[in-house]
Amino acid sequence: MIKKTFYSLLFLVLLSTNSYSAGSDSTSKVKSDYTQAVTLIKAAKKYEKKGKIEKANKRYEKAQALLIKSNKKNHSKQIL
Repeated sequence: MIKKTFYSLLFLVLLSTNSYSAGSDSTSKVKSDYTQAVTLIKAAKKYEKKGKIEKANKRYEKAQALLIKSNKKNHSKQIL
């Protein structure tokens, strides 16, 4: 009797934990081009402080491309 109860509780716990892991997050973790560019610029500044100029320049180039891309998308939304 005790074994059956233990096994049934164990089975229910295992079944419920698997069902929770199958769901997806409701929050979107996709960054915009602008926020990605800001992150790259911050990383480039850190590389500059460390003296790693080539890595910093690569980050700046990627950030510039993302900012241009972001500006093309949002150009019509800008208020003059």
